[in-house]
Amino acid sequence: MTGAELVRMSLTTPDETGRRRPVPVEGTEFLEETERVIPGVGQRPEVSFLEDTVLSDRGTINCEGSGNVTGYEGVFAAGDAVSGPSTVVEAAASGKRAARHVRAYPEGVKREC
Repeated sequence: MTGAELVRMSLTTPDETGRRRPVPVEGTEFLEETERVIPGVGQRPEVSFLEDTVLSDRGTINCEGSGNVTGYEGVFAAGDAVSGPSTVVEAAASGKRAARHVRAYPEGVKREC
């Protein structure tokens, strides 16, 4: 049999950013039978070039509304590196907003995105 062992999750109370984190519910493990399993591997952004003051307690990058990394003129970030784990749609939207600012940056244009 091909399948995946899963566990039910519940959400914590909102943190300082308003996000609720999923946590496993002990004793709720179960096996879901499948034809195929495509594993997803978690990733973390490479932030060794940034000072610790730019990182949040969760290890994400602090940015201004434009996606400009706080304290680093002309350095932009978006997606999970800024928000933490999210949906593909949210990450793509974040990337598009930051891309508009990156494109306008050489011209010195301030945009509301």
